[in-house]
Amino acid sequence: MYKSQPLASVIIPVYNPGEVIKETIGSVTEQTYSNLEIIIIDDGSTDDTAKIVKSINDDRIKYHYQSNTGLPAQARNKGARLSKGKFMAFLDHDDVWMPRKLETQISIIEDNQDIGLICTNALYICDGKRTMEPLVKGIRSGYLKPGYFIPRNGVIQSTILVKRDIFDKVSGFNESLDLFAIEDYDFWIRVYTQRPCYYIHEPMIYYRKIVHSASGKESQILQRGLYHYNKYFLSYGFSKKINQARLFEILAALYFRWLFLGDKKCGECVRSQKLSASNLFVFLLWIIFSLPFKFRRMCELMKDGMRKDAKCLK
Repeated sequence: MYKSQPLASVIIPVYNPGEVIKETIGSVTEQTYSNLEIIIIDDGSTDDTAKIVKSINDDRIKYHYQSNTGLPAQARNKGARLSKGKFMAFLDHDDVWMPRKLETQISIIEDNQDIGLICTNALYICDGKRTMEPLVKGIRSGYLKPGYFIPRNGVIQSTILVKRDIFDKVSGFNESLDLFAIEDYDFWIRVYTQRPCYYIHEPMIYYRKIVHSASGKESQILQRGLYHYNKYFLSYGFSKKINQARLFEILAALYFRWLFLGDKKCGECVRSQKLSASNLFVFLLWIIFSLPFKFRRMCELMKDGMRKDAKCLK
């Protein structure tokens, strides 16, 4: 592949992952790319996490326990500070990598020195069963363009690999509590303002999906997304077209949760974002054209109160 393998640091923040952590770590130790370190930041687990991790016989694993913060951004940043690799990859404690994930990414990023961050597509693990349906559709392999992933979140946290110097340049993840659950999106777009980002359409990980009612959680994430747009996003220097697309994507999602699920807080958020006459007109057109797609999704949510975006194999 290349004359030498640069060290890659794999950072896994964990909190009460249970037995799934064994499969997650195993997917890293079994990578075809061998020059790596695995840094596990245990954010105050109360289960058998420490015992399970320490039972895995691999000297590349480094386990660190800390009192619970409840902030994945803090755990990821701590792992980054403790790491030594030229590259850093972040893996959530219940996701699983495919064997050639690191080898493929590092080969591309080494051959294209301008790339700051590289990510991939993923498949679901739904209720413990692996799927054959990609999470992301409509994005081809290659350099990411703003319209591909900035308005709507097309990047999956457990797929990313980032150069250390770029991570340091953007000061890592924002640990502010008001960005909880969207701090990863904020990180990716800050990296994008500094260096080109690359996408691999081929799925390289399994993203674990636990089917449960996510109504309240999705609502909170959307509300934080609007807050993030107003406080942070507008200052990142994107074009008026991209800024408008990002705002409308958030407002449309809030509007349809309000309309079809009766979420009053989402309605309050939509009303609080006072749009100019021209923006209001364009937003109404956005709503009209996206109605069939949003309506179908909301009907699926109301049907059983659960998120079922993946088709699980029997």
